[in-house]
Amino acid sequence: MLAEAGISSNGYWACPVNIGGLEQSCAARLIEGDLFDLLRPSTPDLTGAFQRHRERGALSYGRFHRVVERRVADITAFLRQVRLSIDTSDDLPRPPAPVNIRPLSSDSHNGARRPLLIQSGDRRYVFKFADPRPHQLLSAILDELSYGIGVDLRPPEVIPGRDHRWYAAPFLAPDDHGGDVRTFMLASGALTAVAYLLSMVDLHLENVVVFQGKPVIVDPECILHNFPPDDRSNRLLSTGLLSTNPRLSALRGGDVARQEFLQVGLSERADGGVDYLKPAGPFHNRFRLTDGRLADPADYHRDILDGFLAAFEWFMRYRSVAIDIVDQHVADDFRIRFLVRTTRLYTTAIHLLNAPISCGGTAWRRQVFERLRRAGHFLETVSPEIMAAEWADIESRDVPYFWIHAGAPIIHHRSGAKQALPYRWNARRQAISDIRSLSRSEVRAQTDVLSAFLDADLRAPS
Repeated sequence: MLAEAGISSNGYWACPVNIGGLEQSCAARLIEGDLFDLLRPSTPDLTGAFQRHRERGALSYGRFHRVVERRVADITAFLRQVRLSIDTSDDLPRPPAPVNIRPLSSDSHNGARRPLLIQSGDRRYVFKFADPRPHQLLSAILDELSYGIGVDLRPPEVIPGRDHRWYAAPFLAPDDHGGDVRTFMLASGALTAVAYLLSMVDLHLENVVVFQGKPVIVDPECILHNFPPDDRSNRLLSTGLLSTNPRLSALRGGDVARQEFLQVGLSERADGGVDYLKPAGPFHNRFRLTDGRLADPADYHRDILDGFLAAFEWFMRYRSVAIDIVDQHVADDFRIRFLVRTTRLYTTAIHLLNAPISCGGTAWRRQVFERLRRAGHFLETVSPEIMAAEWADIESRDVPYFWIHAGAPIIHHRSGAKQALPYRWNARRQAISDIRSLSRSEVRAQTDVLSAFLDADLRAPS
């Protein structure tokens, strides 16, 4: 079976890809690593060693060879598009220097597309097939706000693709030792207000980094997320900078010195078994003091509130400027990622599909599908079309990816439109309305939410 699927005896794909300008071994490593990460069994083998997981279990049943063929075809097509995009960009590395790539994220979307680190010589970029305009909108707002409140919030600029389908950004090596801690906390408070005012979500622990002494959002693709228009009660706690569980928020979470964090993934035990959860890697969302400790935002309550209120005051005083920026940057085809379910549910389903099983593959797939169908989701109802798209992606070992366009409240997938949202206004019009209708009472209400969040005792049981 392994030979038929194209897997060598050590569990690696015999990579056939040859793409001009890309260093050959790195393309092979990307494909081999992708298949190993996505297709290896994901539950402990209590009697076997880790190496045997490369050769047994999910590799030996059912539809595996079709998944392999699809993954290799998708990754090869993706790399060719990356190469073409580099060739047509005036800003990215060009031949004759070989371009080396490696994946930066465990999440794969849209036919094996994932963020890549592209390196040519000493130049390093993060490359992603996504709309660059969310970055540009956030950057334009933060440029004006930085000038208005006297705190530097400006993120590094991205290199946009000409058709709004990809972008490259400078690779941000974590830099959490520089700058002044109180200025950082002021900036964090202001950034939190911006996240609320622009209806941002998914700003989790890995989407915020400390760079050059300030907080930087590295993935704003869920900006202008469509909430129910008249419900702002949980919007601040939905940003990810804040969360209903402060330990998991980007603002207060991520201190592994005080609390262990686990993530979905495999880790090998000393006895050769494999665990389903593994310790999370280091996070870079928190400011590090000179003694090595991470600064606790709860100790800088006043500074964070001052930054939060300063940003709100700027939006209220210069709401026409903010509206003009939204009007300029948010076209009808502006793409906003839409979260149907949490990524953890999707990755768990993928791991379950890869589990060594004693029953038939068809019966197990049906059980996994039923578990997903009954799992929680953010929509009031999930259409059969969305369910079918989710399952097709998961069977291809992709994390399902949906989006809406700012000009129409319709959920899209790479296979087409899937479900209309029951909202009267589109995301663009709603964003402008939210800024225009901002009031003192709303500022006071959200300030109370932030204060309670900062006062929460993280030592108490979760």
